[in-house]
Amino acid sequence: SVRIDKPNMEVLAFAAKRLTDLSGEQVNPTELSIAKTAMEHLPKLQKRYATLGEKLLRLKLPGGDKIELINNKIDFLLDTDASEAPIIFGSEQSELYDNLNWSKEVYLAFENDFDITIGTLRNFETEIKILPATGPTGNLQVDVSDEINSVNQKLTNKNFFNDVAELQTIKSSIEDKISKTVSVMLEDQNERLNGANSEFEVIPAWRLITAEEKQNALSLLQNIAVEPTLDLKGLRNLINAQTDITNTFSEIKKRIISENEKKKGGGGKPVKSINFPSRITSRAELDALVAELKAQQDSLDQYELEITIG
Repeated sequence: SVRIDKPNMEVLAFAAKRLTDLSGEQVNPTELSIAKTAMEHLPKLQKRYATLGEKLLRLKLPGGDKIELINNKIDFLLDTDASEAPIIFGSEQSELYDNLNWSKEVYLAFENDFDITIGTLRNFETEIKILPATGPTGNLQVDVSDEINSVNQKLTNKNFFNDVAELQTIKSSIEDKISKTVSVMLEDQNERLNGANSEFEVIPAWRLITAEEKQNALSLLQNIAVEPTLDLKGLRNLINAQTDITNTFSEIKKRIISENEKKKGGGGKPVKSINFPSRITSRAELDALVAELKAQQDSLDQYELEITIG
């Protein structure tokens, strides 16, 4: 229906200009032309921006109220054959027009994957906050704190889409710092594993087990080691591996001590196991056997020998 109280030419000109801008088509400054264009193009815009509200909410961005106002106002216009379109778009300040233009800027930014950038930055904040607050991860938390604060400040601005370039730069910077943290922790992991034998050497019982038992213990630790990706996922994997390595070290030490206690001889001394072949076929093998026995001779006051042949 067409309005009975006619808007003046200035209002019609404003409305026609704004709908021309929104639709991309030339709109004549008449009530009929304005209403017709509104009925034709507003549903398309409503559909285009339909998912923005959910994305804004998920990414903790401002503007969800604008999407709600757009939907309500467009529904109202469509229910009245857009008879109010000249007034709504032709007033000096048109909230619907401003909100549609704002939504266009957000939509175009998200079409260029800006929403993915924001999601990554939000995830950085959440994940880094819960990392251990000591060591390399604690240093990471300190190193990125200013950047995280800057991200939060920019993303509370209604025109956050104007900071695309700067936020992408911050994202790259944080990714680089995460990568360096992974590298530092990986080096720490490898140093500990490479020094595992020395760590076990402080346990007297370690010197009493066979070479095969020692190798099995060291292999068990090596199997826990990870080759992480240089990102947050890799960092989490390293932290988990670090915990597993520490727990496995402790379990191996306890097992070695416990098993050696069970093997103590009648004199209450620990028992050291050594293996010899059941057949000797050369003088060199015999010399090696004798040398091994002589090597153990001075330690018999500390432990008993359990000799396994075969």
